[in-house]
Amino acid sequence: MRRCIGACICILAFAFGSDAALAAPFSFAYPKVGLGTPFTVSAGGISAQFLSNGDPYGFHVEPSTFFTITGSVLIDSGISPDSNLVIGIAFSEAVDSVSFGFALDSTVSSTLYLLASNGSSLASESSAAGQVPSGGVIAEGMMTFSGMPFDELLIADPTDPAFAIGEITVSAIPEPVGWASLGLGLLALAEVRRRR
Repeated sequence: MRRCIGACICILAFAFGSDAALAAPFSFAYPKVGLGTPFTVSAGGISAQFLSNGDPYGFHVEPSTFFTITGSVLIDSGISPDSNLVIGIAFSEAVDSVSFGFALDSTVSSTLYLLASNGSSLASESSAAGQVPSGGVIAEGMMTFSGMPFDELLIADPTDPAFAIGEITVSAIPEPVGWASLGLGLLALAEVRRRR
């Protein structure tokens, strides 16, 4: 009986432990400050390519000077002659949620927009309002989105001249192999128990 319980714990730890590692934070701390789009960052076995309609160097990595975003940010560089730039993010595999802090070049409440697609199909869209924090001078906020699987994001602020985003965290879709392993393990345990 002890072996049966031990085996069950091992199988559960494998199946659910692999799911726990599916959250991947893409930090801009490791690319060098000043690095401009396009560039690729990897985390948790997923790669994310960051690009912009103002490339080359439409957005670049800078230390955060914002109240609610720590570390480094990806910010409109001001070098591109284009205004109202868009950040595109292409993931190496489908994910089902994303969250990140943002700052908008606005002294009043403003909105950031997000379009999520899977291949060429629109998966969903979302928006988040930014508010000027107490003691701050520009609108800041948090975008959290989950829904249908997606592998590409477009992030835009069409009403303000520039914006910045902080570290991005995504959740990958659990692979069926982990669940299949769990099911087979439980069936094997049931068979062992039946024979006793």
